[in-house]
Amino acid sequence: MSCGPEPGGQGSIDLDALAAHLTVLGDPPVLDGADAALPGRLRDALAMFPGRKLEGIAGSGRPQIDHGRTELTLAITCTELAWPAETTVATIVQAATVRVTRMGEVTLTLDGRFDGIAVAVTLNTGNDGELQAAVRSRDPGAFTVNTLVGALAGNDRWRTLESGLTDLGLDPHSGRSPVSTTASTKTCRPNRPVMW
Repeated sequence: MSCGPEPGGQGSIDLDALAAHLTVLGDPPVLDGADAALPGRLRDALAMFPGRKLEGIAGSGRPQIDHGRTELTLAITCTELAWPAETTVATIVQAATVRVTRMGEVTLTLDGRFDGIAVAVTLNTGNDGELQAAVRSRDPGAFTVNTLVGALAGNDRWRTLESGLTDLGLDPHSGRSPVSTTASTKTCRPNRPVMW
């Protein structure tokens, strides 16, 4: 059973066939990156999850198609899982919303915590076919230079950077930075390690 004519994750998607397929995956659903009936772009995004799977638990929703019949949405509640998989720094995900449009666009929105900060992660595929991720704090200003560099680069590198910022007359503890620290966007390639 195929829900659309992809290859490469583009093309028209039969949302009714996809909803029927998602329904037979069980309650709660388990989305598997090896499932050829899922849209290619969704399979690509699932490659970034542990075991290439997004497993729902009780409280997960059922697939819903909007009134205009242009988009399917599936809300999944999950046990805490690390995303992206196999990296030293990860967001701990507790819920995900999967959106698939009739035109083949796929977006995953993940709710979780990064280094103790509530975040929303948005995964989608750009026009170039590359998977893109944006991590944003739920609370404005929650990400500071200290938070991001300390977590992403490690504390030894942070101490070196902190010294350099101080030498430049910048206060690394103020949370203010000449660069935006409210979002981090990274292009990811499935089956390749992500270096944040």
